[in-house]
Amino acid sequence: MSALLQPRQGSRLFVELASSPQDVLASKQLRYRIFVEEMGADLGGVDTDYFDRYCQHLLVRETTTRRIVASTRLLDEEGAARAGGFHSETGFDLQQITALRGRKLEIGRTCVDPAYRSGAAI
Repeated sequence: MSALLQPRQGSRLFVELASSPQDVLASKQLRYRIFVEEMGADLGGVDTDYFDRYCQHLLVRETTTRRIVASTRLLDEEGAARAGGFHSETGFDLQQITALRGRKLEIGRTCVDPAYRSGAAI
């Protein structure tokens, strides 16, 4: 398990980075349920885009079932360089931000199962 935070005794949730294509697919399926089924977006299928392959996918899982209850994707500078830029640059001019010193991390496509929106998953 590539957990960032190992499940503690009695903990309901834990956090890890996706470590397999199946984990990434499960994250995309959660995004679909939230964006399409709940919010009515018209995506034509599982929520995926060009940038997914360059991102890490942060998952919040239920400890007992290992079910993904929240996810977000992380695009660091190295991934953005391979992708040709950050996702946000497709709609916004980020030159002043990308010119700043220091490391940058884009966080996006965050989804939380409705049953977990008032607690630790957030």
